[in-house]
Amino acid sequence: AADKPIRIERGGAEPWTNIETRAGAELRLAHTTVEGGGDPNGGRLTQYGMIDVRGDQDLPPQPIFFADHVTLAGSGSLGVWLREGGSFATGSTDLTITGGAGFPVLAWTNAAGSLPTGKYTGNATDEIFLPAMDTRDAIGADMTLFNRGVPYRVGGDTGGTSLRVGVTKTSVHVLTIEPGVTMRFAKRTRLLLDADANEPTGALVAEGTAAAVERVPESLT
Repeated sequence: AADKPIRIERGGAEPWTNIETRAGAELRLAHTTVEGGGDPNGGRLTQYGMIDVRGDQDLPPQPIFFADHVTLAGSGSLGVWLREGGSFATGSTDLTITGGAGFPVLAWTNAAGSLPTGKYTGNATDEIFLPAMDTRDAIGADMTLFNRGVPYRVGGDTGGTSLRVGVTKTSVHVLTIEPGVTMRFAKRTRLLLDADANEPTGALVAEGTAAAVERVPESLT
């Protein structure tokens, strides 16, 4: 509660590992600080997270992690790893991820629309990493990428090369990009709006506003 917060922290000089969910599990944190975990175990920072939210990868994203006034601080790797169907639950709000050694969040693309309001800055790399693994994390329902104050990085050395929108053959799935969002694509990475037999299954809506236009770096003009 606000007047009785909970703290989960390391018990010594070295980071602990993580809080991890598996398919069927549920994680609810409120007025809680989690600090000093995310031990990368000598591996890449994108292989580990202080909060590791895993679901059933053969199902649509599952609302496993409910976060209300939660602070995740000082992770040795990712702050939150949303993968294999794991996503934030509706109603999550006021999430702060700061002081981490890598990205605040790595999210399978189909779970990225569940990111709650909050603060995602003060980490080594202040970007939301979307691995863009083509069909594995393809967007199979209408989804919005919200402006959470930091860019979305799409693909890269530890990810794939295709952010795919559209899965089923019977409906069109729409990716909406909120005004003010910045998406940074790695080399040879694409945004694919899929189709089946020349009938669209993916669509993109990116309607910015004059107030939310970011200056294009001179190097790209």
